Parts: sequence; structure tokens; C-alpha cells
Amino acid sequence: MSSVLDVIKGNPLFEGFSNAMLEPFIHIGETRTYAPGDVLFKELSDGDEIYLILDGRASVNCSGVQENQPAVEIITVGRGEILGEISFIEDGPRSATVVADTLLKTRVWKASAWRSLSEQNPEIGYRLTLGIAKLLCARVRRSNIQVALLNKILWGAQR
Repeated sequence: MSSVLDVIKGNPLFEGFSNAMLEPFIHIGETRTYAPGDVLFKELSDGDEIYLILDGRASVNCSGVQENQPAVEIITVGRGEILGEISFIEDGPRSATVVADTLLKTRVWKASAWRSLSEQNPEIGYRLTLGIAKLLCARVRRSNIQVALLNKILWGAQR
């Protein structure tokens, strides 16, 4: 379990957490392993879990939530990265499909377990909320850059 704790400690989501605050995350999560090509979750499916990659690499693909459209790889993620935070937070459909590129080991938590832990310890709840907000902000910034670059490629210097 120490390797799980090491990866948790290295994730910005858990920045500022003491070892005592991190310990419950070891007990309320579950480790899952996926073979290359396995789907962790599909775009538009229901989801209430968040994933931390412990080892390996996965691709995040999106069709723009249009059925029967080919998916486009958005990003490749690896050790220490979080997946599934949008559905985890809003109880809505998944915004992308995630596929294991390599042998993939993850730690998975149910939203209900995190909410219960947050209610029992408001400081943990506050820090988790802040961490997820920072994660989402970083992803919006990265997406803004990708959109700007795509617009430059498509429209050139005309704009």
C-alpha cells in the first residue's frame, strides 16, 4: 500500500494533506488493473467514480458527445493523474472515453465514500474541493490553449 500512498502524495489534488489526512484514502479506495485496450469508462455513460493512475498510461478520447461520430484523442495520461472528476462531481454522464494504452493500475474511489469522508472531516472536504477546482482550472487552461492553436491552424492570421 505504500506505493499507493506515494502516488497519492505526489498528486496536486492532495497538496497540503498530512499523512493522517491521506490515510483514509487508502482504506476507502479500491485498486483495479486493466489490460491494454480495456475501457475504464465510456463517453456518455453514468459514472460516480474517480480514478488515480498508479502505473501505466491511458488515452482520453472524445467524440464531442455526438453518437456515431469517430472519437478524437484528447490527451494521454499517466502515473499520478486523475480521471473521471467531472462525473464524479456533478453526477452527470462521462464526457470522454478512457482506454488503457498499457497495463494500467488505478486506485478508484466512489463519490459516496469521498462525500462521507468530507462530511466527517470538513477540512478534508475543503481541501478536496479546492484540489478538484484547481485540477479543473488547469484542464480548462490547457483546453483554451488547444482551441487557440486549432483556430490559428484553421483560420491562420486572419483573426
